[in-house]
Amino acid sequence: LGYDADAVLRYKELKKALRDTGYDGDHKEFYSYYRTKKDFIELRDLDPRADLLVKTFLELLAQRCGTIDQAWKKEFKKDPAELIDKKVLVETCGRLGYPYDASELFACLQPAPGKQLLTIWDIDPLCTRKKQRGEAAKLETEEARQQRLEALK
Repeated sequence: LGYDADAVLRYKELKKALRDTGYDGDHKEFYSYYRTKKDFIELRDLDPRADLLVKTFLELLAQRCGTIDQAWKKEFKKDPAELIDKKVLVETCGRLGYPYDASELFACLQPAPGKQLLTIWDIDPLCTRKKQRGEAAKLETEEARQQRLEALK
């Protein structure tokens, strides 16, 4: 969504979002491509490494827990109202067998640069939207994610 929550992402808003995420490519080229070739932008379009880190982590959680609430309680050992820091994420990643640098993952999950704590909803924004709609905040496997994206095309 655009910053003004009107479901339209204007070029000016995209430029700001690209700068905020650290994208260093050509903004006009990026905008032109996605305006004419694709209906949506994925994290991998902006940062393939961050996409790999986050997808791998969410896949591990989905396989073991099912919902974000279960993951928070079972894997992070926290009540959903509690926060976690980098140390807790690193420890949890170790127990999950996460194959990448958990500190790098923490940086990808931070809602804003410099934030030292994560909430349950910073882990998977899709689960946040599901919860807001009154649905079960079920974590997606990669297979389910691909099916959802194919349906959008």
